Amino acid sequence: MCGLYNYRDKYAYSKLKECLSIFKESFKRDLVETWAQLDPTFSLYFFGISPFSKANPNKLQQQSAQSIIDLISEESLSKCITHGKPRDWERIYYLAELLDIFDKQKLKNTIMKVDLDILGEGTIGLWKFQTRELMLLCNILAVKNYEPANEWIYKHRNDIDILCMPLALISPKTAEYLFETNHQVKLCQNSWWDVSARAVYRLNSYNKELALNIIKQNQKEISEHLTLLKPIDCEYMYMFIKAIKKVDNLIVIEILDNINIEGADSNWRKCISNGKNHIKNFLKLLSEIENCSKSETLIALIKTIKNLVKI
Repeated sequence: MCGLYNYRDKYAYSKLKECLSIFKESFKRDLVETWAQLDPTFSLYFFGISPFSKANPNKLQQQSAQSIIDLISEESLSKCITHGKPRDWERIYYLAELLDIFDKQKLKNTIMKVDLDILGEGTIGLWKFQTRELMLLCNILAVKNYEPANEWIYKHRNDIDILCMPLALISPKTAEYLFETNHQVKLCQNSWWDVSARAVYRLNSYNKELALNIIKQNQKEISEHLTLLKPIDCEYMYMFIKAIKKVDNLIVIEILDNINIEGADSNWRKCISNGKNHIKNFLKLLSEIENCSKSETLIALIKTIKNLVKI
C-alpha cells in the first residue's frame, strides 16, 4: 500500500478502505501484533505522523486514521494494556499516540478500563530503575492529566531505587517521597531535555523547595552535560535551562560556574559543525547561558562560538 502511495496517493487511500475488513479481523486476532506490522512509513503516509516531527495530517490522512481507530474497541485495547508484556507496552504506546491525536476520548475511556492491580503484577521487578517499557506504559496511563498514573506510580514508591525523570513528571509526590527518603530523582536522561524541562516546571508547581533541592541533587551532572554538549542536546537544552531559571536564578549561576571551559570550547564547536539542523536552538541555549552567567571567561567563549556560527 505504501508503494501505491508513492505513485497515486488517492488511489492508495481507496485501497486502504477496501482493506478495512481485513484490518478488523486481524485486530480481533492480535491487536498488538497487527499494529506492530504497520511501520513508520505507513503511519507517515496514511496518518500524517512522523517520529521526527509534529503530526500534521491532511484531510485524507485524518479520515484514514479515524477509520483505523474505529476498528479498535476500548475493551480490547484496555485488555492488551492490562495483560500485556513489556514488548507490548512499547507497541501500544505508539497506538496511544495515534489515539491522543485523533480520538482523545477513546484513549481516556480505554485507560479508565485498565485494571491497575492486575497490571501491577506484570510490572514486578521493573520498578527499581524503571525500564524504557515501564516508562512508556506510565506515559500511556498518564493521558493528559497524569491520572491514574500518578497514584499508581506512588503505590510502587517503595519498589523504586532511582526515580527516572519521566516518572517524576507524572508523579511529583513520588519524587517528593523518594527525595525525602534519600533516593535519587534523575533530571538528566537520554537527552530528553524537553521532558526534563516539563518535569522541572511540574515539580516547581507542586513544591518549589522540592524542585530546587532535586535540581541541586542533579547539579553536577547538569554541568557535565553542558560541558560535554552534543548536537542531539542542542534542540531542547535551552528549554531545560529556562525551566531551572524559573525555579531559582542562583542555582543556574552555580551550574554554569562548574562548566569546564576547555571541554566546552571543544564540544560546542562540534555542535556547530555537526548540528546544523539545531543551530537556531543551540544559539538560544548560548543566549540563556550568556544572560545568566557571571563568568567573563564563559561569556567570552559564547561570543566566540556565536561569531563562528555567523561565519
